[in-house]
Amino acid sequence: MDSLSLEVERKFFFKPETELKLRDLGAELKRDQRICDRYFDNEHFQLTLADHWLRMRDGYWELKCPPGKIDNSFGPATHYLEITQEEDIICRVCKVLGLIQTAWISVADLVQSAGLDEFASFVTERKVYTLPCGSHVDLDKADFGYQIGEIEVLVSDVSKTDNALEKINSLAEKLGLTNTERIPGKMDAFLMQFRPLHYKKLQEAHIL
Repeated sequence: MDSLSLEVERKFFFKPETELKLRDLGAELKRDQRICDRYFDNEHFQLTLADHWLRMRDGYWELKCPPGKIDNSFGPATHYLEITQEEDIICRVCKVLGLIQTAWISVADLVQSAGLDEFASFVTERKVYTLPCGSHVDLDKADFGYQIGEIEVLVSDVSKTDNALEKINSLAEKLGLTNTERIPGKMDAFLMQFRPLHYKKLQEAHIL
């Protein structure tokens, strides 16, 4: 069994007054942090073209991937599994790459031996707000000049995503968000600016 969480989230462009609105809604600033992310894939973009995002965040390995069949009814929201246990990450990455799982003892070993190279690296200044409803909001400013907000709810399994989506849309309405299309995240913006070929491949595959 994977040690993972299921994230349901909706991105939005935030303004200076967003933090005031959050506080008016009872939000509490839980963390003001600096995050360093490094993302890895092979030269054929095999992981990311399967919508699997292997990263090292502040020295720890994580994998974000779809929970199963893609659900297009989420509108501007998305949902991803976030896997943090190395044995579970190795299992899923090996499955995508067509490798034998038992050959690897650590993610670092797998990355080196399987020819996975860093294709993106950036630092994010993040403010994390939590709300009484169980949602939390991240306000991110990346070091390459892009800033984005995320409303996020964590759930234990796919059956609870509808309830999470209701919470997210309710908070979005209170914050005055009107977007009905998915807003590009930090990775979209980074690849568009610094890795246009990779970005084009992911667009053609309808991943981004």
